[in-house]
Amino acid sequence: MSTLLERPKTLPPSSTLSLPKNQKFHWEQDILSHNFSDFNNNPKLLLTLAQDLAEKHLNEQIKETISLINQPNGLTHLHLKGFPQDPLLPITPLDGKRPHTKLTWVSEMVLLGIILGALKSEPFSYLEQKQGDLVQNIVPIPGLEHTQSNASSDHFDWHSDDAPLIRACRPEGIILSCLRNVGNTATLFASVDEIITRMNPLDVEILRQPRFRVCTPHSFHLYGGKLLYSEPRPILTEGPSGTEIALATYNVQP
Repeated sequence: MSTLLERPKTLPPSSTLSLPKNQKFHWEQDILSHNFSDFNNNPKLLLTLAQDLAEKHLNEQIKETISLINQPNGLTHLHLKGFPQDPLLPITPLDGKRPHTKLTWVSEMVLLGIILGALKSEPFSYLEQKQGDLVQNIVPIPGLEHTQSNASSDHFDWHSDDAPLIRACRPEGIILSCLRNVGNTATLFASVDEIITRMNPLDVEILRQPRFRVCTPHSFHLYGGKLLYSEPRPILTEGPSGTEIALATYNVQP
Protein backbone atom coordinates (compact mmCIF):
# COMPACT_ATOMS: atom_id res chain seq x y z
CA MET A 1 0.00 0.00 0.00
CA SER A 2 1.45 3.36 -0.98
CA THR A 3 1.07 6.66 0.82
CA LEU A 4 0.63 9.90 -1.09
CA LEU A 5 3.27 12.40 0.01
CA GLU A 6 2.44 16.09 -0.02
CA ARG A 7 4.99 18.67 -1.20
CA PRO A 8 6.45 20.40 1.89
CA LYS A 9 5.28 24.00 2.29
CA THR A 10 8.89 25.00 2.98
CA LEU A 11 10.18 23.87 -0.44
CA PRO A 12 11.25 26.86 -2.58
CA PRO A 13 9.27 27.29 -5.83
CA SER A 14 12.48 26.81 -7.80
CA SER A 15 12.91 23.29 -6.36
CA THR A 16 16.32 24.25 -4.98
CA LEU A 17 17.53 22.91 -1.66
CA SER A 18 20.60 24.25 0.16
CA LEU A 19 22.55 22.45 2.86
CA PRO A 20 23.46 24.57 5.91
CA LYS A 21 27.18 25.34 6.06
CA ASN A 22 27.74 23.59 9.38
CA GLN A 23 26.17 20.36 8.08
CA LYS A 24 28.29 20.55 4.93
CA PHE A 25 31.48 21.05 6.95
CA HIS A 26 30.91 18.18 9.39
CA TRP A 27 29.78 15.76 6.65
CA GLU A 28 32.81 16.64 4.53
CA GLN A 29 35.24 16.25 7.41
CA ASP A 30 33.66 12.95 8.44
CA ILE A 31 34.24 11.55 4.94
CA LEU A 32 37.82 12.83 4.81
CA SER A 33 38.60 11.15 8.14
CA HIS A 34 38.16 7.64 6.66
CA ASN A 35 40.81 5.59 4.90
CA PHE A 36 39.12 4.34 1.75
CA SER A 37 41.85 1.85 0.90
CA ASP A 38 40.19 -0.32 3.55
CA PHE A 39 37.11 -0.66 1.28
CA ASN A 40 38.86 -1.78 -1.92
CA ASN A 41 37.79 -5.39 -1.58
CA ASN A 42 34.45 -4.80 0.10
CA PRO A 43 32.25 -2.30 -1.75
CA LYS A 44 29.30 -3.27 0.45
CA LEU A 45 31.04 -1.68 3.43
CA LEU A 46 31.56 1.46 1.34
CA LEU A 47 27.84 1.70 0.58
CA THR A 48 26.95 1.12 4.23
CA LEU A 49 29.30 3.92 5.31
CA ALA A 50 27.89 6.29 2.67
CA GLN A 51 24.35 5.64 3.91
CA ASP A 52 25.29 6.00 7.58
CA LEU A 53 27.08 9.31 7.03
CA ALA A 54 24.23 10.77 4.97
CA GLU A 55 21.66 9.79 7.58
CA LYS A 56 23.90 11.30 10.26
CA HIS A 57 24.54 14.66 8.60
CA LEU A 58 21.28 15.36 6.75
CA ASN A 59 18.49 16.75 8.91
CA GLU A 60 15.03 15.24 8.73
CA GLN A 61 13.51 18.08 6.72
CA ILE A 62 16.13 17.76 3.97
CA LYS A 63 15.82 13.96 3.88
CA GLU A 64 12.03 14.24 3.68
CA THR A 65 12.23 16.71 0.78
CA ILE A 66 14.74 14.59 -1.16
CA SER A 67 12.58 11.50 -0.59
CA LEU A 68 9.74 13.14 -2.57
CA ILE A 69 11.57 12.55 -5.85
CA ASN A 70 9.50 10.28 -8.12
CA GLN A 71 6.70 9.99 -5.57
CA PRO A 72 3.01 10.58 -6.38
CA ASN A 73 2.33 14.32 -5.96
CA GLY A 74 6.03 14.68 -5.26
CA LEU A 75 8.99 16.11 -7.18
CA THR A 76 10.29 15.41 -10.66
CA HIS A 77 13.64 17.07 -9.95
CA LEU A 78 15.59 18.86 -7.25
CA HIS A 79 18.61 21.16 -7.40
CA LEU A 80 20.91 20.62 -4.40
CA LYS A 81 23.35 23.36 -3.41
CA GLY A 82 26.07 23.68 -0.80
CA PHE A 83 26.82 19.97 -0.42
CA PRO A 84 30.31 18.63 0.49
CA GLN A 85 33.03 18.78 -2.16
CA ASP A 86 36.48 17.32 -2.62
CA PRO A 87 39.01 19.88 -1.35
CA LEU A 88 41.36 19.27 -4.31
CA LEU A 89 40.66 17.85 -7.77
CA PRO A 90 43.22 16.43 -10.23
CA ILE A 91 43.24 17.37 -13.90
CA THR A 92 40.20 16.22 -15.86
CA PRO A 93 40.79 12.63 -17.07
CA LEU A 94 40.98 11.94 -20.80
CA ASP A 95 39.77 8.34 -20.66
CA GLY A 96 36.49 8.85 -18.79
CA LYS A 97 37.66 6.86 -15.78
CA ARG A 98 38.18 7.87 -12.18
CA PRO A 99 41.69 9.39 -11.99
CA HIS A 100 44.16 7.48 -9.82
CA THR A 101 45.33 10.90 -8.65
CA LYS A 102 41.95 11.73 -7.11
CA LEU A 103 42.86 10.98 -3.52
CA THR A 104 39.57 11.84 -1.81
CA TRP A 105 36.11 10.29 -2.09
CA VAL A 106 33.85 13.13 -1.00
CA SER A 107 31.85 13.46 -4.24
CA GLU A 108 31.30 9.71 -4.53
CA MET A 109 30.24 9.29 -0.90
CA VAL A 110 27.81 12.21 -1.07
CA LEU A 111 26.12 10.89 -4.22
CA LEU A 112 25.83 7.36 -2.82
CA GLY A 113 24.73 8.71 0.55
CA ILE A 114 21.88 10.73 -0.97
CA ILE A 115 20.67 7.70 -2.94
CA LEU A 116 20.86 5.30 -0.01
CA GLY A 117 20.28 7.54 2.99
CA ALA A 118 17.68 10.02 1.69
CA LEU A 119 16.03 8.47 -1.37
CA LYS A 120 16.15 4.98 0.18
CA SER A 121 16.92 3.65 -3.27
CA GLU A 122 19.50 1.26 -4.71
CA PRO A 123 22.39 2.55 -6.83
CA PHE A 124 23.32 0.34 -9.78
CA SER A 125 25.16 0.43 -13.08
CA TYR A 126 25.65 -1.59 -16.27
CA LEU A 127 28.88 -3.34 -17.19
CA GLU A 128 28.50 -1.87 -20.70
CA GLN A 129 28.64 1.69 -19.33
CA LYS A 130 31.95 2.87 -17.87
CA GLN A 131 32.76 -0.81 -17.26
CA GLY A 132 30.28 -0.96 -14.41
CA ASP A 133 31.53 1.96 -12.31
CA LEU A 134 28.87 2.68 -9.72
CA VAL A 135 29.74 6.39 -9.68
CA GLN A 136 30.74 7.44 -13.18
CA ASN A 137 32.95 10.28 -14.36
CA ILE A 138 31.22 12.07 -17.22
CA VAL A 139 33.92 13.84 -19.24
CA PRO A 140 34.67 14.42 -22.93
CA ILE A 141 36.96 11.78 -24.46
CA PRO A 142 39.21 12.86 -27.35
CA GLY A 143 37.87 11.47 -30.62
CA LEU A 144 34.35 10.98 -29.22
CA GLU A 145 33.43 14.62 -28.66
CA HIS A 146 30.63 14.57 -31.26
CA THR A 147 28.98 11.27 -30.31
CA GLN A 148 25.58 11.06 -28.65
CA SER A 149 27.08 9.57 -25.50
CA ASN A 150 28.51 10.42 -22.10
CA ALA A 151 31.91 10.93 -23.80
CA SER A 152 30.66 13.89 -25.85
CA SER A 153 31.19 17.62 -25.49
CA ASP A 154 28.71 18.36 -28.29
CA HIS A 155 24.98 19.07 -28.04
CA PHE A 156 23.29 16.08 -26.41
CA ASP A 157 19.81 15.54 -27.86
CA TRP A 158 16.78 14.97 -25.63
CA HIS A 159 16.62 11.53 -24.07
CA SER A 160 15.68 9.52 -21.02
CA ASP A 161 18.35 7.21 -19.65
CA ASP A 162 18.58 3.62 -20.95
CA ALA A 163 15.25 3.95 -22.76
CA PRO A 164 15.38 0.63 -24.73
CA LEU A 165 15.49 -1.51 -21.59
CA ILE A 166 12.37 -2.84 -19.92
CA ARG A 167 11.13 -0.77 -17.00
CA ALA A 168 12.45 -3.14 -14.33
CA CYS A 169 15.98 -2.66 -15.72
CA ARG A 170 15.89 1.11 -16.22
CA PRO A 171 16.94 3.64 -13.60
CA GLU A 172 14.10 5.55 -11.98
CA GLY A 173 16.29 8.61 -11.77
CA ILE A 174 19.77 10.01 -12.10
CA ILE A 175 21.82 12.14 -9.71
CA LEU A 176 24.55 14.43 -11.03
CA SER A 177 27.28 16.31 -9.19
CA CYS A 178 29.24 19.02 -10.98
CA LEU A 179 32.92 18.89 -10.04
CA ARG A 180 34.28 21.10 -12.82
CA ASN A 181 32.41 23.07 -15.49
CA VAL A 182 34.84 25.31 -17.34
CA GLY A 183 32.36 26.17 -20.12
CA ASN A 184 29.39 26.73 -17.78
CA THR A 185 27.44 24.05 -19.63
CA ALA A 186 23.83 23.77 -18.48
CA THR A 187 22.05 20.57 -17.57
CA LEU A 188 18.61 20.80 -19.16
CA PHE A 189 15.49 18.81 -18.36
CA ALA A 190 11.86 18.80 -19.45
CA SER A 191 8.77 17.76 -17.53
CA VAL A 192 6.81 15.02 -19.30
CA ASP A 193 3.52 16.29 -17.88
CA GLU A 194 4.13 19.79 -19.21
CA ILE A 195 5.07 18.45 -22.64
CA ILE A 196 1.88 16.38 -22.87
CA THR A 197 -0.34 19.34 -22.05
CA ARG A 198 1.04 21.17 -25.12
CA MET A 199 0.61 18.25 -27.53
CA ASN A 200 -2.22 17.21 -29.79
CA PRO A 201 -4.18 14.46 -27.96
CA LEU A 202 -4.01 12.28 -31.08
CA ASP A 203 -0.20 12.43 -31.03
CA VAL A 204 -0.18 11.53 -27.34
CA GLU A 205 -2.39 8.52 -28.07
CA ILE A 206 0.00 7.31 -30.76
CA LEU A 207 2.96 7.62 -28.37
CA ARG A 208 1.10 5.32 -25.96
CA GLN A 209 0.95 2.55 -28.58
CA PRO A 210 3.63 -0.19 -28.91
CA ARG A 211 4.94 0.92 -32.28
CA PHE A 212 8.42 2.32 -31.55
CA ARG A 213 11.85 0.71 -31.28
CA VAL A 214 14.62 2.38 -29.29
CA CYS A 215 18.32 1.59 -29.71
CA THR A 216 20.71 0.91 -26.85
CA PRO A 217 22.71 3.99 -25.79
CA HIS A 218 25.85 4.84 -27.74
CA SER A 219 27.72 4.73 -24.44
CA PHE A 220 27.09 0.96 -24.35
CA HIS A 221 28.94 0.63 -27.64
CA LEU A 222 31.96 2.62 -26.44
CA TYR A 223 32.91 -0.14 -24.00
CA GLY A 224 32.33 -3.13 -26.23
CA GLY A 225 28.56 -3.56 -26.09
CA LYS A 226 26.33 -4.04 -29.13
CA LEU A 227 23.89 -1.50 -30.53
CA LEU A 228 20.55 -3.33 -30.40
CA TYR A 229 16.99 -2.14 -30.89
CA SER A 230 14.23 -2.91 -28.41
CA GLU A 231 11.04 -4.73 -29.28
CA PRO A 232 8.18 -2.46 -30.41
CA ARG A 233 7.00 -0.50 -27.39
CA PRO A 234 5.16 2.68 -26.42
CA ILE A 235 7.06 5.88 -25.70
CA LEU A 236 4.63 6.96 -22.98
CA THR A 237 3.42 4.63 -20.22
CA GLU A 238 1.81 5.03 -16.82
CA GLY A 239 3.88 4.27 -13.73
CA PRO A 240 3.31 4.49 -9.96
CA SER A 241 4.10 8.22 -9.96
CA GLY A 242 2.33 9.17 -13.19
CA THR A 243 3.25 9.30 -16.86
CA GLU A 244 6.72 7.99 -17.74
CA ILE A 245 8.71 8.40 -20.94
CA ALA A 246 11.28 6.05 -22.51
CA LEU A 247 12.81 7.86 -25.46
CA ALA A 248 16.11 8.83 -27.03
CA THR A 249 15.30 11.23 -29.86
CA TYR A 250 18.52 10.41 -31.72
CA ASN A 251 17.99 6.63 -32.01
CA VAL A 252 14.30 5.72 -32.18
CA GLN A 253 12.52 3.99 -35.06
CA PRO A 254 8.73 4.09 -35.62
